[in-house]
This record gives sequence, C-alpha cells and structure tokens, in this order.
Amino acid sequence: MPGISLLNNNVFTGAVDPRRVAGSWIIGFLFLLLLWALDQWIADRFKTAKRPPAIRLGIQTLVNLLLITLLVNFSGFLDNLRLDTHSTPTLAFIKLLLASLIILSVQATLASLSEKEDILLANAELQNENLRTRFEVLKQQVNPHFLFNALSTLRIMVREKDDRAEPFILKLSDLYRQLLSKNTAQTVTLGEELEFLRSYIYMLQARFESLLHIDIDTWPDSNDKKIPAFSLQLLIENCIKHNIISSAKPLYIRIFQRQDDTILIENNLQVKLSAEESSGIGLDNLRKRYELLQVHNGVTIGRTETKFSVTLKLLE
Repeated sequence: MPGISLLNNNVFTGAVDPRRVAGSWIIGFLFLLLLWALDQWIADRFKTAKRPPAIRLGIQTLVNLLLITLLVNFSGFLDNLRLDTHSTPTLAFIKLLLASLIILSVQATLASLSEKEDILLANAELQNENLRTRFEVLKQQVNPHFLFNALSTLRIMVREKDDRAEPFILKLSDLYRQLLSKNTAQTVTLGEELEFLRSYIYMLQARFESLLHIDIDTWPDSNDKKIPAFSLQLLIENCIKHNIISSAKPLYIRIFQRQDDTILIENNLQVKLSAEESSGIGLDNLRKRYELLQVHNGVTIGRTETKFSVTLKLLE
C-alpha cells in the first residue's frame, strides 16, 4: 500500500489530474523495482562472500537511504514535468522509507527460507552419504568372511590332493569377480543374487558333498525384485556356522517363496553344542542393512523345535 500512493498523498480527491497520479505511481513503481534489484544484488554479493547478515543489512539500509534522499530532492524536477507529487519532502521520505523497509523485510524472509532449504538439503545429502558409508561398512564385513571360508575349503582340498582344487580356484575367481562387480551396489535383483548363490553353492558342495543339501524354489516373476546384496549367501553361511553337519545329521537348507514380496530361508535345526564366537556379520548385519534402506521389519525370524527360518522382504 505505501507503494501505490508512494509520492502522491491526494489520490483520493476529485480534483487530482489522473495523469499526475499515473505518473507518480509509475515513478514510485520503477523506484521500488530499483531498490529491490539493488538490495538483491548486495545480498547476493554478501552470500558469496559469506559475511555476517548484520553488515549486509546495514549496507542495504544506507544505500536505500541515499537513493530515497536523492529521489526526494529530485521531486522539483518532477514538478517541471507536470508530475506534481502533491507531497512534502518529509512525507515522501517517510513513505519511501516505509516501502524500503518492506522490501528489506521480504527479501530477508526469502533469504532465510532459502538458507533453511539449503541447510535441509545439505543435511539430507550428508545423511544419505552417512547411510551409504554405513552400508558399505556392513557389506565389507561379509566379503572377507566369504573369502576366509573359501580359502579354508581350498586348503583342505590341497592338503588332500583333491582333483577338484583347480576347478574350485577358477570358480572362486569367478565368484570374487562377481562380488567385486557388485561391491558398490546396495541392492541387487533376486535373479542376480540367485545366480551368485548357485555359484557359491558349488563351492559348498565341494566342501561338504552329500552332507549338505540346498534346494532353491522361487517364483520367476520375482526375479526383478530387489534384495540387499549377498544377503542369501550370508544366511546360508549362518546356517552352516551354527548347525551340526555330519553324516549322521546332514543339513537341509531350503530357499523358497510363499508370497511374491518375501523369500524364506529355512533349515532343519541341529544347533552346535559349542557355538562359534559370533563375528557380527549375521542377522544383526542384515537387519541394519534393511534399516539403512528405510525398510522396517525387513527380516523376520521363525523358530520351532525342529526348524529355523528367516523371511526377507523383497523390494520393488
């Protein structure tokens, strides 16, 4: 409102010439645009230089006062152009100063909102980077454990001069190539995970032979759904680590589906009497990886007297 009747305080009287009113409004409008553009230019310079807002506001106020004073002193020239403002210099100064304060207030509010959005965006990016880092730490716990088990099997083969040692080394090389190629991925498709798992099962069969039975029965339509990388391989390792495997007690592991958005890993329960010390890469690892993917209850555990099962959510 101060901008509408910025210089003319007689706009509501019937004797006012419309041309004078229009002229004073145009001059006031253009002057306010000049103040807005200049104040914004100063704000941008200070934002780049990262200087305190108080100094910026002080400079903007001084510049505005200087321009307002110049315009008020320029009002005599407007009278010569028959654009009489019908306003005393003091009143014109007060109106322009009020309009200037409104401009500075609006710009300060917009700048504050912009800074808040920048801070929120930076925090979100930092949080995402933190989540990626934590996810990689969790996943890197799996890779050395996998290699340790494979090398242990290879050592036994070499010691026993097993003819399968060379094919085993080739398969290990291929598996580790796959593992490294997916090292930056948080999730993989179920089809990719099963492909890797079948190669891994080959290595397990070379170690345990008929003492270990692993059956995979999943729905082809679910192959494009996502799952945390190496999660099935981790669960199979978990089964082997915590259960007895012997000729008298072979271990049976079944990987199957009952719903299109979950996959189950189930084994017959025959817990070792002296369980190995936990290495921290089992179910707790998997739960944390789902949480980092913003998926709650991604891991569900079931246990009876004879069976142990883990249900994993499949992601779109």
